[in-house]
Amino acid sequence: MTQTQIKVAVVLSLLFGAVGGRYIDAAAGATASGTAMVDGRTYPFSGTAECTYTADGSIYDVPAAIWHASLSPSGGAVSHVNATIFQTRTGAPQVTMTLTVGQRQYQVATVKGGASRGTAVAKGERNGAGGSLTIEGRTAAGQTIALTVACSGFAPPEDNG
Repeated sequence: MTQTQIKVAVVLSLLFGAVGGRYIDAAAGATASGTAMVDGRTYPFSGTAECTYTADGSIYDVPAAIWHASLSPSGGAVSHVNATIFQTRTGAPQVTMTLTVGQRQYQVATVKGGASRGTAVAKGERNGAGGSLTIEGRTAAGQTIALTVACSGFAPPEDNG
């Protein structure tokens, strides 16, 4: 099988603190494109991606829809994008995002109960089999960040009970 299995809960736990979730398979051949804007400078990117979505995830045992996109584009200033949006049934979306542009890494994390880094507003949207993640905010150091990732498709979650 040509799928890469990631466990969103483990990845996010390592980066930003403990979360609850399920294994999610990323469909082979998914692509993503988008733009990252840092302090007013725009950086386009595209490449093969892991894009996942589930309406039945959780963050710190709170039910949430989870949107996730991760890619390492080549040939441009953006070398790494890892973004997750947690939309709980009540409250504003919570975000974890790591973006590498050139030699600089930018992080935003607004997950309640985790290590907070900056501020953000976010939205995940479906469009047919694909959709997009949009995050706008500031890093803890005050840099303005805007990220839009359009995924060609989202893999369905794998129920690992």
